[in-house]
Amino acid sequence: MGALMNTSNIGRMFGSPVPSHNLDNEHDSIMDYTLMTDAGYLNIPFEKISADLRDGESSGSIDMLESKQDSENWKFIQISDQQASKEQIFQEYQKANEETLPVRDHIADSSFMQNELRNNGRFIKTTDVTDSHNEEVQKQIQALQNSHDSDKSRIQQMKAELKDLRDLVYKLNRELSKYQAKFGCAEVLKEGHNIVGLPNEGPIPSWLISTKYLSPLIFEYEKQTNQQEKNIATYKEEIEHLSKRCKELVGESDLLHEKLDKLTSGSSKVFERSLAEQQLDLIKEENHILLEQLKNERLNTNNTSTKFSHELHELNEQLKLKNEFVTKLELGLKEEKAKTCDLKYNLDQMKSKDNTKIQFVEHQHSLEKLQKDIDGSIEKHIKEKAELTAKLEEAHQKIDRFQELQVHCKDKIERMHSKIKDLKASNRKYAAQNQKLLHIVQISHNREQLSQDQLKKLKANEDIVLKLIDKTSLREEKQKNLKATMKVYKKKLSEERETKHKIVNNLQEEFQKQIMKLYSDLRHKNNLLQMSEADKQQMEEDMETLYMAAQNENSMMYQLLHGISCNKNIVTCCDSDEENNVSNCDSDK
Repeated sequence: MGALMNTSNIGRMFGSPVPSHNLDNEHDSIMDYTLMTDAGYLNIPFEKISADLRDGESSGSIDMLESKQDSENWKFIQISDQQASKEQIFQEYQKANEETLPVRDHIADSSFMQNELRNNGRFIKTTDVTDSHNEEVQKQIQALQNSHDSDKSRIQQMKAELKDLRDLVYKLNRELSKYQAKFGCAEVLKEGHNIVGLPNEGPIPSWLISTKYLSPLIFEYEKQTNQQEKNIATYKEEIEHLSKRCKELVGESDLLHEKLDKLTSGSSKVFERSLAEQQLDLIKEENHILLEQLKNERLNTNNTSTKFSHELHELNEQLKLKNEFVTKLELGLKEEKAKTCDLKYNLDQMKSKDNTKIQFVEHQHSLEKLQKDIDGSIEKHIKEKAELTAKLEEAHQKIDRFQELQVHCKDKIERMHSKIKDLKASNRKYAAQNQKLLHIVQISHNREQLSQDQLKKLKANEDIVLKLIDKTSLREEKQKNLKATMKVYKKKLSEERETKHKIVNNLQEEFQKQIMKLYSDLRHKNNLLQMSEADKQQMEEDMETLYMAAQNENSMMYQLLHGISCNKNIVTCCDSDEENNVSNCDSDK
């Protein structure tokens, strides 16, 4: 803008007062100019502008002032934009402070509460009542330590289980690789006949644990299990065929036995021999049963004696512990009595020092609490003593019963010894009869050898069948174990997939939320940019209109000055007015 611009417009723009045209008010205009430079509106020193106006010609000084004023107006626009950005930053800072106000208040409250608790703790430490509080705190600390130890043990167990599972996966993969190396395709065997499989020792490779590589192996396991199931079905058919054949052989052996019985049915000696053998078997079984009964009774007596001895030992230990506990309680009573004496002494001192009733009442309450605790501990001690006496009486009764049982068992043992002697005598008689019957047995034994040879052949066939059955059962068990492991791995894989899907879905939702927030922020910022651009355009249009108005005013003033150039006095007055206007404009800037 020009130097002779209307000072009222400059005052409206920069907020400065309208300068007067008198030469005496030059000091006031200089003060206004210094205030504006301190605020950042102007950066050109006043002395240079005044020197340029006084030394140079009027037209040249006006052009120079116009160019300088344009540059200073552009600087003012930049400063206003910077101030607007600073105001926005300050508003955002205020919003952030308002958002963090509750957190800061909470922190201040917590610090205040901590200071109060510390002060209260210092005050409480002076009294003896804090013993119970400290004990509770120690109990809580111990409980927390126990829970921490249990959590550590659980974590170690989980780590051990993970290690075991990884080792199992490694072993399965190793066996499968060996199987593939042995029973692979012909082309593969030709190319790499020296393949052995995975090593038996060493660290587990990472690719053997990941689900990415395990899934094809699991499908291969399923194929192999299906093939094994088909083989089992074929083996079952073969076993059924062999079992039918065994039944036929058993029928033939039964027919042969019937023929032998018909051949040997006429002899009465064979019948007597069979009766004698049956009697011998019965006597042997009775002897065996009696011996087992004796052993069982001896074991029962020994067990009961050991039980009663252990119970007596435990009761004695409990008595010792209770006696120790009683001694501890007595010591505690003595200590508490000493504490009560000290408290009474302190009360007397407090009464002598301070006449406050509140401290006396508090000490009375503490004394009452201590008395209640002492009474409760005494009652507990009496109850525990009564329980121990009852347990001792029960133990004595059990000992008496045990002694009665021992006497009864001794009588039984003597009776059994007499029975055993009688049985030994009868055994001797039967032994003599057996020697007579041995000849008859040898004759029949020779006849039975023929049938036993045939039975051996049948048994050999049965052994073969049983071996096949055992092999098939082992294979079935292996397949069941493989199926169980497959189910476990499938469950684990499905659980891992579900957890990963959930994690992915959660991440997608979070990313979508963040993207929506960013979109909203971008829209808000775009709106702000559009608003700022519109404001800039309006400011530029206003500045152009002001600039054009100033140029028109300058041209009008030039025409007037050139028309009145004849009168020197008027020119000097105009020059003085122009200088005053320039100084006032600069001060307004």
